[in-house]
Amino acid sequence: MNLQASTEEFSRYSMLTATLSGFLFGYQTAVIAGAIIFITPEFGLSVFSQGWVVSILLLGCIVGAACSGTLADRWGRRTALQLSAVIFIVGAVLLGHCPSYAMLLMGRLLSGLGVGIASVVTPLYIAEISPAERRGTYVTLYQLAVTIGILVCFVVGFLLADSGNWRLMFMLGGLPALLQSLLLFGAVESPAWLGNKNSRKQAPQTTTPEASTASLLANAHFRRLLLLGLILSIFQQISGINAVIYYAPKIFSLAGFSSASSAIGASLAVGVFNVLATLVSVYAMDRLGRRPLLLIGSGGMTLSLAMLAGTFMLDSPLTATLSVLSLMAYVGFFAIGLGPITWVLLAELYPLAIRGKAMTIALFANWGVNYLVSLSFLSLIDHGGTVGTFLTFALISLGAFCFVFWCIPETKGRALDG
Repeated sequence: MNLQASTEEFSRYSMLTATLSGFLFGYQTAVIAGAIIFITPEFGLSVFSQGWVVSILLLGCIVGAACSGTLADRWGRRTALQLSAVIFIVGAVLLGHCPSYAMLLMGRLLSGLGVGIASVVTPLYIAEISPAERRGTYVTLYQLAVTIGILVCFVVGFLLADSGNWRLMFMLGGLPALLQSLLLFGAVESPAWLGNKNSRKQAPQTTTPEASTASLLANAHFRRLLLLGLILSIFQQISGINAVIYYAPKIFSLAGFSSASSAIGASLAVGVFNVLATLVSVYAMDRLGRRPLLLIGSGGMTLSLAMLAGTFMLDSPLTATLSVLSLMAYVGFFAIGLGPITWVLLAELYPLAIRGKAMTIALFANWGVNYLVSLSFLSLIDHGGTVGTFLTFALISLGAFCFVFWCIPETKGRALDG
């Protein structure tokens, strides 16, 4: 009994240590929202150059996601997380001391590499060390950590708005990475990965692991599962969530907020609501199931984005207030649906033999779409206007609702050993 209690406590320690990757994910991706306002005049950036500063992190994410499955399958989930923590530390130091635009891009690219690895490995690791009846809740804690990281980013940006010290904004992101790097030495390795590794050693080597994986991926059923996860990952990003998070202060400036501090302050309110809505998802995930929350979330996102587009049609003193309320609703519905449940479903859809590689493919597409949306967001605003841009995102969210309704199965309680 004592041994069992000790094992469960050790697993909770490992799970909480892993969720720090979620915090780092949120902080590293959202820190640019407050920093870009001050980076732009310092380096004299054009709209295109601003887009590069924001989106080059996502190129790093694409590379990190692409190699993460191989890293996690070959060296273990814990080792892959340790690597991402070290990359976060190096990236934070580089960004905190960068004297030029070129070094700024290099630091952002390196930080993105860490985010890409963490985004695949963390939900995979947490799912594999969690009991089936609580898996959804525990994996959703990862998304909660992402939202807390985003919120802390907005707080830091607000506190440093008067000084404009964007380098310190980046440097502070290295502290939780250092903490995680130390804590991971005491974390457990995934039992599923260890069991799979031992079975490969003991089994007759008539086929290679790569050949076995290829034969599974060639199976029509597993191809369908791969396609479902891939499309869901794409919908998570193409609905515009991270473009809205990255550029929230700029959106509020367009809506009528006159100063950097007021725009960042409005973004802070959105960040608080994001955390609160994710707490709802943590509570409901293993009670209501995955599909109901996905449908509520994507349907609410559609209506909220339509409302946001409508606020920009108004030439009224209420435009600023309505834009904040609409954006809060949009982020809130994302936080109870597509935000956390995408990570849970990706971990639950696939059998162990292909889980690492299948999640890599899905997350590679996720970051690729995130990159394209973020790079083009300011240009979309310039050419299509705010109304056209947000109506487009509303239609995409409606497509996500239809896809979930017709195609996504319920995975609540599903075992991860097959």
